[in-house]
Amino acid sequence: MACPLNKRFLRELRNNLGRYIGLFALMAASIAMVAGYLAGASSIEKVFNAIPETYLTENGHFVTNDKIGRSAQDALGDLGVSVRENFSRDIPATIDDRETNIRVFANRDGFNLPAVCAGRLPENAGEIALDDTFLAKHSVGIGDTIRLEGKDFTIVGDVVLSDYTALFERNEDFVMNTLTFTVGLVTQDSWNALKGDSTAYNYAYFVEGYDNLTTAERVDKQVDIAKALTEQGARVTDIVDMWSNQAFFYAGEDVSHDQGMFRVLFYLIIIVMAFIFVVLTSATIEEESAVIGTMLASGYRKGELLRHYLFLPAAVGLVACVVGNAVGYGVLITPFTSLYYNSYSFPPLQVRFDVSAFLLTTVVPYLILLLVNGVGLALKLRCTPIQFLRHDTRRHRRASAGLHLPERWGYIARFRIRVFTRNISHFATLFAGILIASLLLIFGLGMQMVIEDYVEDMENDLPAEHVYSLKAPLEINASADKQAEYRLLGMLDEGDAGHTDEQMNIITSNLLGDVDDVHPANTGEIPDDVKAQAEKIAMGQVELAHKWGELTETITVYGIQEDSRYWPDFDVSDGAVLAGQGLQAKCNATAGETYGFFDKYAGETYDLTVTGLVGEPANTNLYMSLDTFNEVFDNDPDYFDGYVSDAELNLDADYVASVLTPDDMRKIANQMDDSMGEMMDTVVYMAVVIYFIMMYLLTKTVIDRSARSISYMKVFGYRDREINRLYVRSITITVAVSLVVSLPIVIWAVCLFAEVVFMNYSGNFAIDIPLWLMAESVAIGFATYLVVALFHIRAIKRVRLEEALKVQE
Repeated sequence: MACPLNKRFLRELRNNLGRYIGLFALMAASIAMVAGYLAGASSIEKVFNAIPETYLTENGHFVTNDKIGRSAQDALGDLGVSVRENFSRDIPATIDDRETNIRVFANRDGFNLPAVCAGRLPENAGEIALDDTFLAKHSVGIGDTIRLEGKDFTIVGDVVLSDYTALFERNEDFVMNTLTFTVGLVTQDSWNALKGDSTAYNYAYFVEGYDNLTTAERVDKQVDIAKALTEQGARVTDIVDMWSNQAFFYAGEDVSHDQGMFRVLFYLIIIVMAFIFVVLTSATIEEESAVIGTMLASGYRKGELLRHYLFLPAAVGLVACVVGNAVGYGVLITPFTSLYYNSYSFPPLQVRFDVSAFLLTTVVPYLILLLVNGVGLALKLRCTPIQFLRHDTRRHRRASAGLHLPERWGYIARFRIRVFTRNISHFATLFAGILIASLLLIFGLGMQMVIEDYVEDMENDLPAEHVYSLKAPLEINASADKQAEYRLLGMLDEGDAGHTDEQMNIITSNLLGDVDDVHPANTGEIPDDVKAQAEKIAMGQVELAHKWGELTETITVYGIQEDSRYWPDFDVSDGAVLAGQGLQAKCNATAGETYGFFDKYAGETYDLTVTGLVGEPANTNLYMSLDTFNEVFDNDPDYFDGYVSDAELNLDADYVASVLTPDDMRKIANQMDDSMGEMMDTVVYMAVVIYFIMMYLLTKTVIDRSARSISYMKVFGYRDREINRLYVRSITITVAVSLVVSLPIVIWAVCLFAEVVFMNYSGNFAIDIPLWLMAESVAIGFATYLVVALFHIRAIKRVRLEEALKVQE
């Protein structure tokens, strides 16, 4: 025989439809948004991690000034290194009314395989396949024609090159370029017919046992490769390991970082859910108090009642979990993954079930729902039947029950205070919910400003208009004779293909003599006044543990001139080591303390004592004199690998690794805005949804439990507008005060939250929330509540007069 209690389910659902709709909406919306994002991001991460094995991606590559011979390849074979030709030509073209640089490769065979998103690979002359992300951002596609060097090429393929998941034109660039740079494939015959602005003799290399090498061992292998090539007469102009190649690893790293942010966001949402579940459970018990007392007195067991009252929340929660996952996987996963596919070049997506995301977004909230409701019901059911019949289910009597308020306050003021004190637990939960929702809202609204401030600080810390990083020391003050020798050597190197490697070694020796003790001379003409204002620097990278967590901060170390014109306030004399202000915020680096800075490329730890803090809040660099730098890192006394200069230096391109200018810093801001802007908009939308549902659920319980009092007031002749002034306005005042009072806590929490989110990012993102942003947050929160208040006004109108005639005990 079916339990008679089961007949009450539909009536309970109908009587509390708004409450259960709110519960359903909160869980379904939260699960849909976060599950959709995490499912998409984790699927992209799996696709990215599978690229090396699936598409036979290189372990690294090097570039030489000409083709290498068989002897050089044999020398690399002795090191356990095999190479494949991957030559490219940069060809200018006009696409979508933009001057574009297309880096063209011949079809690959057995390495760096492309993923074909649409169409096919080139098979005939006059056919080309271009990068998927580039095509998506321009008004060209398969079947369209572009002109390269006066010849028409038909686009036959939409592809992703496994070694170009992000369109970095050079590995030293600070931002990728999806607007005026792309990569493409043509047939070998078409490639041979093209000339291009430049030809890169690029070789992909593969190392035996690469996956088992540490970072330091991979660096050592690069050194061995470069040395072996040099000994065979090859001139290496660039060498990059796969995990140092931004065109490969940058995209995957960005996806990984963003997942951490969304997981932290959902932890906060789970906290909000837990608070709301507590309030809803308490409200259910209070409303059903007399019914529960009657059923207990009639012989129903507490276990039966617990299962009965747990059934509807559990059922609604289960449906919310199913719908949330269905919407997340079926609807929202596409716009979320598009955030990345619009910026990066990933192979076609294969959505895969992520167990960890499912546990976080579905299992954990559902278990919390069952746990909070189950424990709350179990504790309440410890009361006796007579306590339930008297609506006296609290463990302790409310202090407000005997609260005497001064008569001079007036009836309305005293009534509102009693509404507040009678529902103080609900309003306390409402305050907590407002606090967390405001945190998400200010975080979403403020992060773009934080990024702009970060880039502005970095731009202010830029010492000169040009910061040159060199691949090797290059003298700009060499004698005219030495410059002429290197200029002649360059002409021979580029123009005389008839010389053997042995002959070139003899010519080099005769021209330069013993070159071991001299730096190469720059062959470009630089005026004397420009040379005079340029300063030599040295740069390196070390790591230091964060102040909490197991992650480390990547720190750039600068060796600068004492009494530098570009760092006038940085006293690096007498072996001083100065740390950027951001290093104190992120790693607790304080003046006078010694820290172990680890160089993962050399496998060495350097104990350095910080003597002072300098720079902007975003600055996490270390500064020391050039002499101290070379002593610490065991370099030659005259070593350097960069210049700072307000004037542009005409340096030999083969020696320049990168050039950093204020324009580059602005490009970083634009790129971060492009990659994070839509993500922050999503956080704002999520906060508004949580605001609405949370305010509706928590304030609705206040109206519901006051239904009898509202009915009495209608019996006594009060109009709906007067009742609204007593109840709705009381709630409105509480919400407004909560929005303002919570701000100091919210600001502190946002700073802490942002620190956790940006922990994985290099540099220190200082949080400074302006007053106008606080005001905007309060305005959005209050506007959201005003919509909720309309529902409450409608609910008060629907309270019936006969509610006052129901037996209380």
